[in-house]
Amino acid sequence: MCFKRRHAHEKNYANDPARNDSYREAARRLAAKLEAALGIDERVLVYAPLRGAGPIWRAVSRFLPGLRADVYHPVTSSFVSHSIESGIRNAQGRPASGRFNHILELKRLRPFLSGFRALVYVDEIVSGGMMAGYVQDMLRLGLDREVRIVVCGLADDFGRRSEPKRRALEG
Repeated sequence: MCFKRRHAHEKNYANDPARNDSYREAARRLAAKLEAALGIDERVLVYAPLRGAGPIWRAVSRFLPGLRADVYHPVTSSFVSHSIESGIRNAQGRPASGRFNHILELKRLRPFLSGFRALVYVDEIVSGGMMAGYVQDMLRLGLDREVRIVVCGLADDFGRRSEPKRRALEG
């Protein structure tokens, strides 16, 4: 099966050295901020959804060689759904999507959080809506009472689409 790019941000993409340099520099800056926020001697759980954050974490972690991190890549994409046969349903009774799977994954990880100094949620930022929703889920489940939550990500287009959501999260 051939992958067909359907989203506007996936069309006409070419291996652009300037874009690659920009991504690398953003990953370096993000790593420096994480190091300042976490310290290197802390044991952290990195929650990096596979579809968006996998490449981001690989780039950022190159600049954090001493960080003691266990990395978990859950499948939380809204483009992925459980099969009908799995019996895993959302609140409306339909086969659960990866978005619902995020909540299941957080509940599954909860017993292990006490072994970590922080839960570092890394993701790609398009508009910021998904990240804001995931953080709200973490807070609704009370994970912030069990472990420090650190949220970070990278945005394309200099983050312009995500500015309103970032302001809401930061304020």
